[in-house]
Amino acid sequence: MKLILSRKGFDSANGQKPSPIFPDGTMFSLPIPSQQDPVKLKDLRHDAFDVAAHVSELTRGRLGAENCVHLDPDIYSTILPRRPGWVPALGQSGAAQSHLAAQGVGPGDLFLFYGWFRDTELTDKQSGSRGDRHVIFGWLQIGSVWNINTDRDRLLAAHPGVADHPHLAALPKYQDKRNNFLYVAATELRIPGVAETGLPGGGAFAQISAARTLTAASLSRRYWQLPRWFVSEGRPSLSYHGNPSLWTDHGDSLLLKSAAIGQEFVTELPEGPEPGSWLRSIFGISGSTQTSMSDTRIYRYIVRTDRGTAPNPFDGYCTLAICKPKIRKTARVGDWVVGFRSRRRGEVLYAMQVAESLSFVEYWNDPRFRNRRPDRRKVPTDNIYRPASSSDPDAETYDWVPNSVHSATQARRDLSGKRVVVATKFWYFGDQSQPIPPELLHLAPVTQGHVVNLHGQPDDLTRLTNWLASYPQGVQGEPVDWSGAPLTGPRREAPC
Repeated sequence: MKLILSRKGFDSANGQKPSPIFPDGTMFSLPIPSQQDPVKLKDLRHDAFDVAAHVSELTRGRLGAENCVHLDPDIYSTILPRRPGWVPALGQSGAAQSHLAAQGVGPGDLFLFYGWFRDTELTDKQSGSRGDRHVIFGWLQIGSVWNINTDRDRLLAAHPGVADHPHLAALPKYQDKRNNFLYVAATELRIPGVAETGLPGGGAFAQISAARTLTAASLSRRYWQLPRWFVSEGRPSLSYHGNPSLWTDHGDSLLLKSAAIGQEFVTELPEGPEPGSWLRSIFGISGSTQTSMSDTRIYRYIVRTDRGTAPNPFDGYCTLAICKPKIRKTARVGDWVVGFRSRRRGEVLYAMQVAESLSFVEYWNDPRFRNRRPDRRKVPTDNIYRPASSSDPDAETYDWVPNSVHSATQARRDLSGKRVVVATKFWYFGDQSQPIPPELLHLAPVTQGHVVNLHGQPDDLTRLTNWLASYPQGVQGEPVDWSGAPLTGPRREAPC
């Protein structure tokens, strides 16, 4: 998992004042002014806090109710009237998005949003600059990533509630930027060492705490107190902060002079319990259920037949909708599924990181996957179970749709998995299957059926993702058992 410390809200350049920490410890991040955005300060409400009045007093009238603001990250659920299906989301473009892409940020990775804060009273009397600090005020764990300029229609079909996000609603501002992206939150937050957090994939912290305060006590806000795992073997891991002279010992922790410019600072969480413990303190979560391979699981199995249907890696998504019901039923966002080629031990056929876990109802109705229905004939078929009542999101009965992949006799087994797992971060090698490195050969199963964490080593996940990163993402080969014949013609049913 990658961690992104993301600078957001009022700062010395945008707004030129700190966001407020109230006497009861609650806090609110003020969105930056932006002339081309559709939302105005007068539109915002945060509990009993009058955002526009506060900003007007804070800036001595320089900004007021009619000023537009850039509500991004959009993580406060009640700050505006919301469309059905609203989810937390972050937009990014320009150099900052290029940096995120270069760092390989994607589904399962975690943004922690921080900004400039200062103690204040409801009358807006703020303490002096000695109270200034950088504070973590929110989070977003990535569920999916979208290129708005090329995937806008598919994005809105999948997540209609994000239509008011400024990177979509203020599109003329971004239409000339090829890298205008939206990061949509996962359904549930998952962090190392915790099986179930009970928290949504994105949101805002209501109150300040010591764990959420980056700035070291009695120092200016740019000086952060961070755990020692941010530097490994003398090498700092946080992007934009690779100069060792920026880091000094500070008791049991490290003191970092943080960069004055830049928005997104990225690091890879190392193995071991320390990163999970630090995150749990930020989220106020106690307890640990950490496994020997960390909380992210690696499912592995042998793909007996590969016809491009299970997995189905085409059209920008890798899906597992049929076969392997136990994997589909239990895999969570952030987990990995690795399929090995049959009769070639140790050769990886595909690897995917789960970005979404959909019900069969959601999969059938999702416009992104309609071309995987048997009658569409565009990509291999795996969307073969039509809800008996497609308007009922809790429907548990389905009609088998005739197809060339699975007969009706396999419906019971397919449907027992209850879920369809979807990935946007995947490697499909197919008939160009690649031998896994010798240090990871223990992951290769020797019999049918899936395994998870069996024979695992603590650094398996890091080694696996590093190895995969040496190849381009996406489709690298053809399905092993795909002869090129029409995908919807009558064919012998193949085993999973």
